[in-house]
Amino acid sequence: MLYTDNTGPANPGGGYSGGIGNVFFEPILDTAQVAPNLTLRTSLRLVLKSPRGPPFGPDNQYQIAPGAGFTYRMPDVLRGVTFSPYFRWIRGFDGDEPGTQLNSTLQVIPATTFRLDDRWSLAFFPENPITYNFNTSKWFVPLDLLLVYRWSRNLEFAFGGATKIGNPSGVT
Repeated sequence: MLYTDNTGPANPGGGYSGGIGNVFFEPILDTAQVAPNLTLRTSLRLVLKSPRGPPFGPDNQYQIAPGAGFTYRMPDVLRGVTFSPYFRWIRGFDGDEPGTQLNSTLQVIPATTFRLDDRWSLAFFPENPITYNFNTSKWFVPLDLLLVYRWSRNLEFAFGGATKIGNPSGVT
């Protein structure tokens, strides 16, 4: 669910309004260990159009996004480090409007988690990817951090945030 004052065909006046964004389905396959402390991951994401359109579903197109990566655990490095890079290519299809520029974006997720002690860890890039837009030839690099507290084996709490670095829109 999105609540925004951005303008678009579904919100031409620009006042605050709510709507459903892009819903997606993503089956994910994680392997057993293929080498000591190493597992592989792949997925295929299907993104549906927003029922209301822009600005709630900014791309106004279906998207398919294959992804691949791995997880490498280093339990003896700095109290424990987990490196989980993931790469996803997003490609749009079936745009609504004639002349719609179909999405073509690479996501790079260099997720790295540092264990601070038995209950606390610090994660870099756990949520927001570095992206490269093939249509505009522009990179977007956020700063993404998450502080995680492990309450029990099955429950964790996290506090974090992300911010853009530079001017990703290219507008001066």
